[in-house]
Amino acid sequence: MPSNISTKKRQAPVPAELTAYLESVTEQFDLVISTDTLCYFGKLEAVSKAAHDALRPQGWLVFTLESIVDGESAEDFRLNPHGRYSHNRGYVEAVLRDAGFAPVDAEYLTLRTEAGLPVQDWLITAQREGQLDTH
Repeated sequence: MPSNISTKKRQAPVPAELTAYLESVTEQFDLVISTDTLCYFGKLEAVSKAAHDALRPQGWLVFTLESIVDGESAEDFRLNPHGRYSHNRGYVEAVLRDAGFAPVDAEYLTLRTEAGLPVQDWLITAQREGQLDTH
């Protein structure tokens, strides 16, 4: 875990729509984690901007997505028959950079199987740019 993230205060889960909740807070968190959630979003622009604004400078966004696995697809994302979206790595990286995150890292991995076959995923980590307020 990055050294600038405090483990002393933890936010309890909030029952709310993700993007709307993140839009309701500003610079409140050092870390936002979303696993097996954003695979139900197609477009990621709004939630990425909301997460950026909810994080303090140098805060981290960590999440998982299903990967488009058929090579160099021109699609940014696609809705699959199972009801989840898969995303193109280039699209995800561009959306996060446009929202103000750098660096952005995507690690290819398998988090689960479905119908006996591995589901290819991304583990995405992105850091909000900016200087920490030391006052």
